[in-house]
Amino acid sequence: DWSSDVCSSDLNVPAAAKIARNPAWTSDVMDQTSLVWREFFLENIIAPLWQRGFRGIFIDTLDSYQLAATTPQAQASQEAGMIETLRQLQSFFVQSLQLDVITLRLEAK
Repeated sequence: DWSSDVCSSDLNVPAAAKIARNPAWTSDVMDQTSLVWREFFLENIIAPLWQRGFRGIFIDTLDSYQLAATTPQAQASQEAGMIETLRQLQSFFVQSLQLDVITLRLEAK
């Protein structure tokens, strides 16, 4: 079950990746500008799910950064960080998908 891997507190998200708490969801808010967060997210959340065969991902509460980023400049920084994270996520999936397609073609021969 994916939720035991992803929703567990055992993930040990680095403190440097957190900027606030979201009381509505009793969850941490990640600093979208943090390279620590981006690396952790892609390597410790996305990569293991991909290896287990998941080929889609739903990302929720993307507006949570607004709990900590209260100025227009801070919000713009968080949004730019989120866009970069999503670009890298897309790049990760596209590269992996291409590798899967190549592998399938070789296995079919």
